[in-house]
Amino acid sequence: MEPNWDSFADKLAKRYPRQIIEYYWNKGCSFIAGGSCKSYKETAKCLQKARNIYQNFLKENDVWQSRLAAIKMQYKNKRAFLNEIRVVEN
Repeated sequence: MEPNWDSFADKLAKRYPRQIIEYYWNKGCSFIAGGSCKSYKETAKCLQKARNIYQNFLKENDVWQSRLAAIKMQYKNKRAFLNEIRVVEN
């Protein structure tokens, strides 16, 4: 049985927010290469968790907005990706 790392990460988010943000950010970015709507939805889920930590634990919405803008710029030609991550913009 494979361990559920996300569940473990969620439990550590309050204590180690920056490390868990990077965990979710890197995990989310790894799905982008899949190039499918399904993989982009997985990316959106990971970015949403990172956003929640930025906003709720660190109160760093400006950092979140900056990182989100950078990833959107990096993948500006991937319309399906941009469409899927709209859910994490706020």
